[in-house]
Formats: sequence, C-alpha cells, structure tokens
Amino acid sequence: FFFVRLIMSFCKDPTAEGTLMDRGRRQETMFVNWINAQFARANHLTPENKVTDVGEDLKSGVRLIRLMCVLCPTLKAPKYNQNPKVLFARTENLNQALAMVAEGGIKTVGIGADNIADGDRMMTLGLIWSIIYHVRIGAISGTDGKSGREGLLYWCQKQTSRYQNDGVNVVNFTSSWKDGLALAAIINNNRPDLLDFKKMKELGKPKEIIKEAFRVAEEHLGVPHLVEVEDILIADDEKVIMAYVSEYFSLFSKQVAASDAIRRAKAFLEQEMAMAELRSEYEAGVVKVKEWADLVTAVQPQTDAPSLEDAWAQIQRFDAFRSGAAKEQMQLAQGLLAKYDTIQMSGKTHQRKAYQPPAGVLTGPGLKAFIKEVTEKEWQFTRVVREYYAAEKKKAEQEYVELVEELDAFMEGKQQEAAAVAGSNLDDAGDKLAALMEEIKDCEVFGKAEKAVERLENNGIPIHAVAGTNKRWDEMCWKLEQVKDYISRKKTFYETEKNVAASQDIPADRLAEFNEIFQTFDTDMSSALQLRDFANCIKGLGIEVDDDELEVLFKKYTVSGKGITFEKFVEFMWQATADTQSKDQVLMSFKTLAHNKECLTSEELQQVIEQLGPNLVEFCSSHMPATDGGFDYVKYITETFE
Repeated sequence: FFFVRLIMSFCKDPTAEGTLMDRGRRQETMFVNWINAQFARANHLTPENKVTDVGEDLKSGVRLIRLMCVLCPTLKAPKYNQNPKVLFARTENLNQALAMVAEGGIKTVGIGADNIADGDRMMTLGLIWSIIYHVRIGAISGTDGKSGREGLLYWCQKQTSRYQNDGVNVVNFTSSWKDGLALAAIINNNRPDLLDFKKMKELGKPKEIIKEAFRVAEEHLGVPHLVEVEDILIADDEKVIMAYVSEYFSLFSKQVAASDAIRRAKAFLEQEMAMAELRSEYEAGVVKVKEWADLVTAVQPQTDAPSLEDAWAQIQRFDAFRSGAAKEQMQLAQGLLAKYDTIQMSGKTHQRKAYQPPAGVLTGPGLKAFIKEVTEKEWQFTRVVREYYAAEKKKAEQEYVELVEELDAFMEGKQQEAAAVAGSNLDDAGDKLAALMEEIKDCEVFGKAEKAVERLENNGIPIHAVAGTNKRWDEMCWKLEQVKDYISRKKTFYETEKNVAASQDIPADRLAEFNEIFQTFDTDMSSALQLRDFANCIKGLGIEVDDDELEVLFKKYTVSGKGITFEKFVEFMWQATADTQSKDQVLMSFKTLAHNKECLTSEELQQVIEQLGPNLVEFCSSHMPATDGGFDYVKYITETFE
C-alpha cells in the first residue's frame, strides 16, 4: 500500500516538468541533504556518518541508528555492529534501527529490514520521508484536528497573509511556490532586515528570487540548502517543498519560543520586584499609622460646652484636624490595606508563598481593626458634640420640609394651569401664559425655601441628608426651571401660531386644527417633527406617498436639520389641503386616484365618473398620453405646468 501511494505521489501531476526518474532523483538528493543537515546540526557530520547514496549508505543500519540518536536523543541507543560485513549483521542493525523508529512514534507501513538491506531505494525513500514527516511536519498538527501537512500549510498561509495583494497565495506545496515570492514573504515577515520583499517582487524573475531567498536563508538564518532552485521552479513534488519549508517553521517557531521565554522571565522578575516594593512600602507605612494614633487620642471632646455655638466650634476644630493630618494618615492606612490585599492576592494568583509581615508590623486584618478603633473614637467625639444643637437642627429641618412641600404643590398647580391653556383665541391664551410666568417669577415660597437651605448648610447639615421628604432641593430648582421653560415654550408656540395666521391669512379654526395635529405627532415635545413623526402624520392624514417622496417632503420643510417646525408644518398642511392648483398638489391628487401608480386606468376613471362627470373623464381619455399601463397623467401634468 505504501509503495503504491509513493508511486502515485510521484505521478500525480502528469503535466509537471521532468520524468518520473528525474523526480525520484531530485527527491533522493533532497533526502540526502536533509540527513546530512541533521548530522551537521548535531556536529556529527563525519565521513562515517555522511550520506551520499540513500540505497547504499543506509543499508548497513549504522547511519540510520546514528540518525535516530540525533533526531530522538531521549531514545536509548542500542548495541549494534558498527562495521557489519555480512547480510545478517546488516539486517540485525536495521531491525534495531526500525525499532528505534517505532519507539520514536514514527509510523512505517510495509517497510522491513530486508527492504533496506537489499538497497531498495523506493522503500528507503519511503522510510526517510516517514522520518522527515514525523520529526518536522507531523509535530505541527494540533488539537484542532489538522494533520501535519494541513498545519504546515496553515502556518504558511498565516505567514504570507499580508502579502496576498502582492500575488502571494499559498494553497498547496507545489504551484504556489514556483515564483519564489512565497519564500521571500516568509523570510520578510520574520526578518524584514534581511530581505526586501518589494525589491524581490519588482525583480520579477522567479529563478533569481529563489536563489536570493536560498542565499539569505543559508547565510543568515542557518537554513540548510536542501533543495535546488529547479526543484522550486518545477514544483512537482510537494514532499520536497514541504521538507524544505518545514525548516523555516522549525527556525521561526523556535525564535517565537525564545521570545516567549524572555517575555515570561521578564514578567516574573517584574512581578517579584513590584511585590518587593509593595512589601517595603507597607511595612514602613504601618509605623506611621501607629504614630498617628497618639494624635487622635490626645484630642478629647469637651462635653460641658455651654452653648450650641461652642459645640459647633468644637466640631469645626475637630473637622479641621480630621481634614488635615488625620485625613492624610487615614488615606495612608486605607492605601496600606489595599497594598496588603494586593500582595496577598498576587501571591495566590501567581502561586507564591503567603506574605507574613515581620515582627512588630501589623497584618492586614490587624491594621483594619486598628483603623476601626481609631475611627470609632473620632465619631464618639462628633456624636457627643452634635447632641448640643440637635434640637435646633430638627427645627430647621422641619421648616425646610414644609417649605419644599409647599413649593412643590405650587409648581404642580402652575404647570396644570399652563397645560389647560388652549383654544382658538390666541391672544387670550398668550395673556394667560404671560400671567402664569409672572406668578412664578414672584414666587415667595421659593425665596423662603432658598433661605432655609442656606441656614441648614451653614450649620453643618447637608441638604441632601434632611429627612421627612423625598424631594431634593436640586430637583426642586430643576423642576422650577422646567415649569418656566414649559410655559415659555407654550407661550412662544402660541405667538408663532398667531404670526403664522397673520402672515398666511389662515382661518383660526384651520390653524387650531393644524395645531392639534402637530401636538399629536410631536411625540418628544421638541416643537419640531422628526422624520418618523412626519411619516406617521402623513399616514394618519391619509396622504399616500412612497419613501422617496417622503424624504423629499421632509427635506423641503425641515429647518436647519432640527425637523419640521410648527410654522413649516402649517405651510405644508395649508398647501396640502387648500385648493392651490399647484403642480405638486395636482400630481398628488391624481396619484391618489391612480392608487399610487404613475398611470391612470380606464377602470379607475370610471370609478370616479360621478364625481368628475362624463365630460372630464372623456377629456382625460382623449388628452392624456395612452400607454400599456393606462393614461400617463404624470407626463401630461408635467408638460402642462411650466
């Protein structure tokens, strides 16, 4: 089976250059070069080990055993006859060599010691290929199910992917390599300093490109010269190219591994250095925290303060202490806890020994308990002093709650009054809204609430901490501005209606109707219709337009990208509903009769004969251009208008 497969591999491309014999010779030459390259790498390329003829030099088994020792150094070298004279001795050596091959995980099918001993070149080449494939190519296969060949091809494709626009497209191990650019791309991708891919492509001579790639690979990268230029140019044997290309994979993957090793070693050392610095900072910081404790305990509260002012003064003095040295030391203590946690967490993450501080230095939990004790002393002082002015605080808070609730009720009422303003009498609506705006500006309860807020904050009571109401002062201020804005916008809106009605001579009832429609579809209350709002409005009014016509209408009436304002909407509605006899209106009317088509059929004319009258229907039939689809009203109307 293996013999047949090997023969088929030689003959699978009948159009390739060279005869079967030439291909076998070139393959044998490459295999010989590969064996000698392995001995050379291990500094064992002696005259006794050098191979010049596969059939003759390997049939003693000696070189094959030595080759396996070089390729698989973990295998135990057997005792063998280093100078076998008779067939039996050679066969015994070869059996031991094949046993090493099998032990190395290399699969050989149908190849026996007698085949090699008899100098069977085909079988010997099959054995050498099995060794090459296992050592150089088979190892490339991964857990994703790819074979060694597929893995090597995938690696080549990844290496050359950024050169696809330059004509490099690796899809096999034959024709994809003929022009030499794939080899140049692999070298340039990893060592751009050694080979200029752009110059190679501009050279445009495959033979010269391959020669230069061979030279650079051998002189600068140590890739052995396993094949000849003609082997790549002919490219009729994928084993030859696979074996050669695998040398590049072995080289560059080792460089990646070395780079990874340096990166990991650097990461380890950087991590250790960072943790050493953290440990040093933690231990020095704990000493400072202990010194700070003496300052905290030295400040004692004076519980016999005779007045609220004195109590508040004590709080301010203690707050100054806390915001100064105490704050700095507390921040240091919190930072030390974070450093301690970082040290311990990093140790667990990187499987290091747990950090144990030296004697006299608190551990993280000990430091946390110490901080808690000091903090409790701080708050004991604060609590005692605050009891003196607690009653006044409660009274001020209650006053604020009552005022803010009154203010909220006032704003709700004014907004409801503004919302109720409507009707066709634009002057009356504007006057009502103006009066409401003046009432809000003169709001007395807002001034009282504002003073209550100032009083609370000046006496150390944050306004957001006041209990008894869910209404925040900043929200109240915002809400008041919103009510003002709402009334102002509505007042402006009615003024706009009034101006539009005056300028376009639109009846008040029609303007009120347009206003109601506009308000219905102004969903975000921005006083402008967006495209979606306008589309819904058009549809709701029963006006049939397609998407393109809708876009045109929207762009026509929109204002500086803000949308369609009420003034523009009135202009649209007046033109769409009034009998202006404009070209657009006439076209839209006929399009409605034609059910959104560009031609009007006889049947559709008959459907409206009662409304139009027989004479007008007859006029349409005789004057509008007749087409296969009906009467072309678009052409007729377009030519009628200027």
